[in-house]
Amino acid sequence: MNFKAILTALVIAGSIISCKKDDPIVPNESELIENVTLTLTPKDGGDAVVFHWHDENGDGVIDESEKTEGSLESGKTYNAVISLNGEEDDHHDEEEEEHEEEGEEHDHEHGDDIDAEIKEEGKNHQFFYIHSISGLTITYADEDENGNPIGLETTFKTSDSYQEGGAINIVLRHEPNKFAQGVASGDITNAGGENDVDITFKLGINK
Repeated sequence: MNFKAILTALVIAGSIISCKKDDPIVPNESELIENVTLTLTPKDGGDAVVFHWHDENGDGVIDESEKTEGSLESGKTYNAVISLNGEEDDHHDEEEEEHEEEGEEHDHEHGDDIDAEIKEEGKNHQFFYIHSISGLTITYADEDENGNPIGLETTFKTSDSYQEGGAINIVLRHEPNKFAQGVASGDITNAGGENDVDITFKLGINK
């Protein structure tokens, strides 16, 4: 074997070793969210307002019968908490019965609460509450290890001029750039990352 052939063989072998060494690390996959519950409790007392969204198969297509929306009052401050993948026990029982009647096995679990995971990995997650409702202000009430918001806890404040109506688009971003302009204050424009949740609740609806 001549020198040129030996050199070529070494280059090919080096390329194979380099490829194995530099195989990319697969990043954390986006969360599969089946349920989202937003609970707003009036700071001065009163009944909580609960919004709920359910996506059984994770395809983002929601039956309106599985979506609960509510109404806020003017001149109030609400402590808001959003929870993911929690499911009511009665829905679980009903679904178990349906599968038994059809002779099928109920092959997925419920109540897989991933809130703790989002909080633990807070720097890699942020909720955005996007709306254009006059008289409604939403501020963050929690933060990650870097002092940037997460959005599991927020404060909803309505002014005296607030009127029912409109909608709020709630987006949970995975691996956003929290240091980009406007992101820490809730502006999603420069956030980047991928959506784990993208849902819209209408206000002014009582069910």
